[in-house]
Amino acid sequence: MKKGYSVSFWFFWGGLLSCAAFLAFSLLIHSNLVNDTDHHQLLAVYSQRTPECTSVFIFIQQLGSKNTLFPILAAGGLYLILFNRLYDVVFLFSSVWGAYVINGLLKNYFHRPRPSFGMLLQENSFGYPSRHTMLAVAFYGGIGMLIWMNKKMSDFLLMKLAVLTAAIILLIGFSMVYLGAHFPSDIMGGLLAGTSWLFFCGAWYQKARK
Repeated sequence: MKKGYSVSFWFFWGGLLSCAAFLAFSLLIHSNLVNDTDHHQLLAVYSQRTPECTSVFIFIQQLGSKNTLFPILAAGGLYLILFNRLYDVVFLFSSVWGAYVINGLLKNYFHRPRPSFGMLLQENSFGYPSRHTMLAVAFYGGIGMLIWMNKKMSDFLLMKLAVLTAAIILLIGFSMVYLGAHFPSDIMGGLLAGTSWLFFCGAWYQKARK
């Protein structure tokens, strides 16, 4: 689907607004204003744990793991190259790898520890923002964005695509809270940072392929 300059424009400003929201939210994290809320929400989630749900969420979190996404990204990149979709390849790789690198920089800057209790999934890096969530936004959001920008679809199908993409991302984020690997605010930070970067990549993609 051929989009005009206005789409690139709105992607760029969407990236700026998401970035501003991330910075504002990070001030709350830095000032520890969300600590009590985080702990209460964790306890509420932990109280609903069952062996069956734990098995399901262990599987779901793998959908946002770099060990799952990077091989799929490599295979998808080769497939797109075969069809001479070079801009699509650069967009997806920039989105996912950029999110991975930026997440590492942000984690090292904020130095926020993960939950100290109830952890069912061992993670050794800092907690804020959530890497699983940022990668999920970059990968699944990036695929959804490519489909939308290159395929003609009705408003109904577009809504279904948006709902499906959002559901996958939110489930991955929630799985990390359920498994005790993140505070809820880590997930929110990952959503905002990942969305900002995805929008910036989308703005580049729209401009580059004109």
